[in-house]
Amino acid sequence: MDGEEYVGRKFRTVFLERDLRLDESTLKEFLRVSRALASEDMAEANAGNISVRESEGMLIKAGGRSFKELMREDIVKVVDYDEKTNTAKVCGRVEPSSETPMHWMIYQEFPEVNAVVHAHDQLVLKKQGLAGELGITITKKKVSYGTLEQAREVVEALRKSDYVLIRDHGSVSVGRNLGEALDELMKVHRRFEDEGEV
Repeated sequence: MDGEEYVGRKFRTVFLERDLRLDESTLKEFLRVSRALASEDMAEANAGNISVRESEGMLIKAGGRSFKELMREDIVKVVDYDEKTNTAKVCGRVEPSSETPMHWMIYQEFPEVNAVVHAHDQLVLKKQGLAGELGITITKKKVSYGTLEQAREVVEALRKSDYVLIRDHGSVSVGRNLGEALDELMKVHRRFEDEGEV
């Protein structure tokens, strides 16, 4: 990452209710993908997040929670996000990921996308200069995390590819489900691995 200091969410959260009932199969897949990302070292400390589309919004990892230790209580449902007021309305007991605006805007813009994986793959970031050579889509400019500007950069780049490298920050992959989005992320990781040492 570029060394930008993490200051938490840059949007306002309104809790509609604290209780959140999760479908067991959705929870199982959420935890499976979280553990896979942790085992592949795809997120330093508590960085990175995943989400899935729901009929009434999206489920997303809570902010400040690690993939390795993620539990049921660390999943939040976002039922609405308003760009004008920069406010998320949620169900759950904890604040949603700082990247909530980006996830929400991806689902709004791409109806075929049902899952988003956002990782901080240090190998890929160290070699991001190879993105063009490898045909990997990268955002046009470096912007601050968790902002509408970053969300718009990512949405624009996703028009070209299901995987986007966020300049000096991380990467986003999308799919019809979490497994598909994870596979896309790992496929690109392997391509960078094959390039040898920096």
